[in-house]
Amino acid sequence: MQYYSLKQHHKTIELVKTAFSSSHRYLAFCYDLNNNEHLRWMIKDTKENRLVGVKGWENNVLERANEIVFYKDRGVFYTKTENRRPNRLYYQEFDKEPEILLEETDPECWVYI
Repeated sequence: MQYYSLKQHHKTIELVKTAFSSSHRYLAFCYDLNNNEHLRWMIKDTKENRLVGVKGWENNVLERANEIVFYKDRGVFYTKTENRRPNRLYYQEFDKEPEILLEETDPECWVYI
């Protein structure tokens, strides 16, 4: 599994969160490599047993995202963190660029899905 591959190259790793698509074909998993709360997400296609390449995600990794929710088997909604709070909601189909659906500018407010 991908976790073992990551563990081979890092001293610490914590699997933080997971999310499945409604058909259970896709699994999103969130991990913290250095115990510094710098979260990274990857998506695995369980049918093909491979990581999904998402357009714009560097090395198939989404960094500084707080939550992910699948939309069918086509894409994901996710929140991005800035200044230690989730303040943007995105939607992205796997083969397209992300689009910002909501941006919260008030530093007292957070965005959750």
